[in-house]
Amino acid sequence: MLAVSEGFTREGDAMTVLEFSTPRCRVDRVLPEDQVAIVALYLDPAVRRYLGGPSSPERAAEGANAAMQDKDRSCARAVRLVGEENLAGLLFLGPHHDGIDIEVSYCFAPTYWGKGIASEAVSGLMQRVNRDLGLRRVVAETQKDNEASRKLLETVGMRPIRELVRFGAPQIIYAIEV
Repeated sequence: MLAVSEGFTREGDAMTVLEFSTPRCRVDRVLPEDQVAIVALYLDPAVRRYLGGPSSPERAAEGANAAMQDKDRSCARAVRLVGEENLAGLLFLGPHHDGIDIEVSYCFAPTYWGKGIASEAVSGLMQRVNRDLGLRRVVAETQKDNEASRKLLETVGMRPIRELVRFGAPQIIYAIEV
């Protein structure tokens, strides 16, 4: 089983197992040509509503570069619809703020909201984290007011385990034993 301190960047571990397909999604490495779409995600007020608001252009570019590098014990994966090259969204897997658990997070372009694409991609990831990485538990943190994200997390089998205030807003921590 991988511990947080071991991370996900060793050659041959999560980098390959976290590339997969679902009936409608293809999840794979973030490519240099995704940078413009990632920056647009980070600048979009609707996408960033529950994430502290839009990033500055500089921070958005830094975030896009980080997503392509799989570092800091974290990895990002691009989500695309099968048969398309456009970026639908991003999945992230890395250490949670508590330093104990591994957290899944995500962001998707508004064009893909409400279609089950994010749920399908996150569910596919949850199926792999135990089988391929040996993780037993994954958490997610979302703002209490973010009803869509809460619904997604419950749809993939996560349950609320704790509430707290972080970043100046009430948050809910969800968990799933995988």
